[in-house]
Amino acid sequence: AMLRGAVDAAVAHGRAQLVLLLGEAGVGKSRLAEELAAVAECDHEAIVLEGRCVPYGEANVWWPVAEALRQALSLSTEAPFTIAKDHALDVVARTLDVDPDGEEAARVVEGLLYLLGYEVPLRDIDPQRARDEATRSVLALVEGYALDHPVVIVLSDLHWADPLVFEMIDDMLARLGRFPYVIVGTSRPGLEERWVPRHGRHNTAVLNLDPLERGAAEELLALLLEHEAPDDVRALLLDRSGGNPFFLEELVSLLGEGSVAPVPAESTAGSVLADLPDTLRGLVS
Repeated sequence: AMLRGAVDAAVAHGRAQLVLLLGEAGVGKSRLAEELAAVAECDHEAIVLEGRCVPYGEANVWWPVAEALRQALSLSTEAPFTIAKDHALDVVARTLDVDPDGEEAARVVEGLLYLLGYEVPLRDIDPQRARDEATRSVLALVEGYALDHPVVIVLSDLHWADPLVFEMIDDMLARLGRFPYVIVGTSRPGLEERWVPRHGRHNTAVLNLDPLERGAAEELLALLLEHEAPDDVRALLLDRSGGNPFFLEELVSLLGEGSVAPVPAESTAGSVLADLPDTLRGLVS
């Protein structure tokens, strides 16, 4: 209800909203962000753009922003420069209502292509000036969209984001605070050690997600199990998952896929769970 209220407020009052969903891996941050984006798209015809930060040293530090831009420009990651430029010019001209052959369209497109990793003249100038131009281009595009539709930008796994991404988020919130858009960020706990959003005209909502309570975890387990299991097996599945929905789903999946012995009616908890991982890290391994 709180998150839906943030979207409703952005639309009703034309004020930017920053929504941060914090929680451990597997607790449901991404699922909640997806549901929120779907609500905005369904209820308010919002434009939804999504990007995900990666942990393995992506060469382009703007990767999550670039992912969102590719959706806005309808571009694949393999699109050659000429196609990317033509698509970008078409989208920018329509969204900003400018001449596709004019100076403004060319300037915005160059900044967008820079963020997407293409070789453009901005790469040959001072890096700070190039970043400023790129930020200006993103702000212009988001503002153009927000004039006609609410915009929801979902940036997942911000705990892996480069500081430049945080700087762009701050700039976006500061300069476009009176437009109807929502930035939804997901992160593991400890984000405040790397980034504290600047204060401004936008509103901020922070939701810390905890593991499921026992009753909710029991409901999820009942939906996941294809067959009845002994009470002690069910109890230990719940205990081992610790209320983490991803962990619980995957434990049940392992049982169903035959990665461990099936669950006969006379099984005991010890015999069934002996081969199951004890931790989420062990599960992934």
